[in-house]
Amino acid sequence: MATLYVTEQGAKLTRESRRLLVVRDDAVLLDIPTIKVERVLIFGYCQITTQALELLLSEGIPTAFLSMEGRLKGTLEPIRSKNIPLRVAQYELCRKPDFCLAVARRIVAGKVRNQLRLIQRFAHNRPECDFTTAQRDLNQLLAQVDRKTAAGGLLGLEGRATAVYFDAFRRMFRRMSFERRERRPPPDPVNSLLSLGYTMLANEFLSAVSAVGLDPYLGFFHTTSYGRPSLALDLCEEFRHPLVDMLTLDLVNRGILK
Repeated sequence: MATLYVTEQGAKLTRESRRLLVVRDDAVLLDIPTIKVERVLIFGYCQITTQALELLLSEGIPTAFLSMEGRLKGTLEPIRSKNIPLRVAQYELCRKPDFCLAVARRIVAGKVRNQLRLIQRFAHNRPECDFTTAQRDLNQLLAQVDRKTAAGGLLGLEGRATAVYFDAFRRMFRRMSFERRERRPPPDPVNSLLSLGYTMLANEFLSAVSAVGLDPYLGFFHTTSYGRPSLALDLCEEFRHPLVDMLTLDLVNRGILK
């Protein structure tokens, strides 16, 4: 099944029986049965009818609303889980510092390993590029993860690893300039691609976590903050680099996006 992206500004998402239609100025831009749709992402000033919303909810298809820049505004989710005992267990575990630290260590270790793997993969295909220092530094930081006894120290280690990684990552681009990772707002096309990819990844985990009955706003690595889906962000960390970063690198270096 596929993701339906509604990006044509001024278009309207409506329904006909059990099919979704994207319409603009009385012209049908897309006609697709819901059986082929796994999720819907609506960007910018696109409309959606009540009838289409009702169909999406009845079919269990999550819908996300994003700005034109790809900033997530909110989601519409069908009622999927009534598993209160699971959420109670989650709340209890979040009150246990040792458990939170153990989970956070695994998240950070997985993230650093995937940073290393992406660099190693690129270096294997481009032997003329020297990433020896970055790989050495990341290996040293990875070895320190299990020695961290407080969340603050672990967060600092993750920050240092990310700085090392992005210093190497910026040197991998051949067709576009990318100097550093910047957000809010992203100043260049590569940063825009990364931000959009991370937003979509977080939305996937937000839906997955909610579907099984967990509270996506209560995490173990990211601190609890009003409106922040901390558990979804926790789960994103290990997948940022092998999914979003690798895709961005391929799109740019292969000239698929110019």
